[in-house]
Formats: sequence, structure tokens, C-alpha cells
Amino acid sequence: MHAPNFGAVNHLERHLAGAPYYLLYDGLRLSKICLVPLGYLVLKKWYHRIMVERIVSGGWVASILGLLGVMFYTTPADVHPVVILITFVLMYISVLCALFFLIKIGVRIVMSKKANSVRPSNYVIYMFASVLALAPIIALAMKSVGALRGVEVVLIIVFELIACFYLWRRAT
Repeated sequence: MHAPNFGAVNHLERHLAGAPYYLLYDGLRLSKICLVPLGYLVLKKWYHRIMVERIVSGGWVASILGLLGVMFYTTPADVHPVVILITFVLMYISVLCALFFLIKIGVRIVMSKKANSVRPSNYVIYMFASVLALAPIIALAMKSVGALRGVEVVLIIVFELIACFYLWRRAT
């Protein structure tokens, strides 16, 4: 005899349907099933939120230090093109991390004024920050080769609007 099927998808879940554990689902799809006690789940959620902020702030500090090292110890005429590419990557990481925290602070301010509001996850905030951080890097890269005019600025803005619209539709 089997236990009643409470949305279980395999025989292991049917067997453990009455156990004092909770199924942890990732978003709208069943990507990974973790059978954990409730206290551990709350601790894991708190740990994940704190660690994401620490990883992002550590990445920001590391990228700023890397940029300072490149700027103080090299000249653009004497370095290999890979160092210039690394400089653009470090600038992207520093802008990404700064935008992550600015968007997170903005969301907290806006959501604190609404009574029944759901805050976006760190993943959604990170996705928006990664798209928005690309704009100044594209503009700087185009400026460095002398190709930044009004038309290109408008195209960068249109690209950002389309990308943010796509992420907004995907997140809702």
C-alpha cells in the first residue's frame, strides 16, 4: 500500500509524504529536492542572503583593488591588450557590484512604503544590475575607439530598455 500522493513525483517522495520534513522547491520548477528540517531551512535562507551580500561586496573590493593596481602600475602604451581587456572586466565587475547594492537599497526603500509587497530575490536584482552595468562599459569602450556619438548613445539606451523589459517580463 502506498501513501496518498500529495503532489509527489516519485516513489521516494510518496514514501516520505508524511515525514516531518519540508520539500524545498526552486522557483516555479522542481529543480532540486532537499529534505531538511524547518529550522535548518530558515538558517540556510538567512545564511544565503548574508553570503550573497558578502560575496558581492568582496567582489567589489577585489575589482576596485585590481583596477587601482592596473592604473598605478601600468601605462596603456606599454601593456598587452589582454591587460586592457582585464581592465574592462574589472570595471564591469565594480559597476555591477555597486549597482547591485544601489538597486537593493532602492527596492528596500520603495517596498517599505507598500504594505503587501513582495521583494524581488537577489537573483532578479543581480540580473538587472548585470544588464545595467553593461551600458557604461559599452559607452567607454566605444569612446576609447572614437566611435561614441549621439546615435550610439541612443542605441545603447534602447538596448538597455529592451534588456530590462525582457528581464522584467521573465521575472513576473
